[in-house]
Amino acid sequence: MQEVYASAISIRDQLRTLGGITPEIHEAATNLYIELRKIDSSLSIRTGPPIINRYTSPRPVVCGDGENQTITDEPFSNYFNDPIRVSYLVDWILLVLPIIRAVKAGGDLPTDRDGSGFQAFFDRLMDTYANELKHLPVDDVITSADLQILQLLCDSLKSAVAHYLKGQPSIAYNVLAAAIDKFDGYIPLDSIASDISSRAKDLYKIRVSDDLALNKMDMLHIPFQQRGKASTNRYSIPGLPCLYLGSSPLICWEELNRPNKEKIHTSLFVAKDELNFLDFSVPPMVFVKRAQEIFEMVFGPNQEEVNQLSELYNTMKLYALLWPLIAACSIRVKNRNDPFKPEYIIPQLLLQWVQQSEKYDGICYFSTKIKHYNFQNIAHFRNYALPVKSCRDEGYCTEIQNLFHDWTAGVPWPIFELHKGTVPGGGNGKESALIEVVDNVKIYYHQTDFCKLESFLHSVLYPRM
Repeated sequence: MQEVYASAISIRDQLRTLGGITPEIHEAATNLYIELRKIDSSLSIRTGPPIINRYTSPRPVVCGDGENQTITDEPFSNYFNDPIRVSYLVDWILLVLPIIRAVKAGGDLPTDRDGSGFQAFFDRLMDTYANELKHLPVDDVITSADLQILQLLCDSLKSAVAHYLKGQPSIAYNVLAAAIDKFDGYIPLDSIASDISSRAKDLYKIRVSDDLALNKMDMLHIPFQQRGKASTNRYSIPGLPCLYLGSSPLICWEELNRPNKEKIHTSLFVAKDELNFLDFSVPPMVFVKRAQEIFEMVFGPNQEEVNQLSELYNTMKLYALLWPLIAACSIRVKNRNDPFKPEYIIPQLLLQWVQQSEKYDGICYFSTKIKHYNFQNIAHFRNYALPVKSCRDEGYCTEIQNLFHDWTAGVPWPIFELHKGTVPGGGNGKESALIEVVDNVKIYYHQTDFCKLESFLHSVLYPRM
């Protein structure tokens, strides 16, 4: 790839100097594309996707007229006579492809542990990614300063895990908090903070209970006087009450390991605009595919397109730099029956950092229980963790309650079953999401009972919401 990067830089410099296409630039761009296809086939200039842009799609060549008229693609030999197309190729190689290759090299998430000890596995995960980014063309997307902050984050994550495993949780937290604070000073984490207004305002909670009915407060977090019930989970500090929500009843059910539906109670929470999350909700493979699609759609010479591309490059860089932290929070549990799960070390430390933050109310993250993500269905598979911001002897956190317009009492599944025949499954913008929670078994979300449950909570139980 280093030779491909060097050729792209050379062509870019010539194009900027000469201001147009010369036979030498045309030949170099054609040869560069051919070499690129041998290494990475994700960019294609032939007909149809992925290139669908009016500037970069092959132009139709019309021959003859009437019944004898034929329409074919323009010859490949002519393709790079257009400076916009050459710029497209160069920008793809220098600004988009390196991030895609780096994130893919880090691996898809959530990830599974191998047979080695957790520290060895974790260190290797961090080192593999950091080393991959060092091979990127420096100063195009990722700068030398970016690499330094990335290395600091990787080293701090490894150090935090090591201290925690040595029985030094306070040192582990201080190491991680210092790294996140420094990162925040370099690239404000507000850049990835997701204001809930950019997501759906409708969030859900499921509780498993033998009770016939659960009131509103039963559906909030564990009350302070029962904090002993706050057990260890991925984003849960033992003894610290936390409100866990999902973007759909389906993901809530999945997170609870698919309990008997006859015992579940579901509540609808309607968030205010002020609710603010640290957003780790897009898996890497979904992110890179969407980034590629956006690049292909918006690439062009006018200022609006240039601004859109600049925003895309910044988003890609931020995601690439934060990948180690996202990965550290997205390791599937290897030994689920063990009381201590090392896979929870970093997520719990991060939740502690958020709990002490004045900027963030919680963390939004993708589920480790789901294997088949795409850009359409991730909206249904987001989890939310909101730690309490106050500490009392009894009762509930006022700060958390003030983040919502309202929420419903828990609805037992049998009660929903009585009404579901009268509730439409669609109509909530979720018709096109194809989900696959069981391997090789696909269904559209609006066809599921969980989608009908959403409609029931709105239209029947609480129409004002």
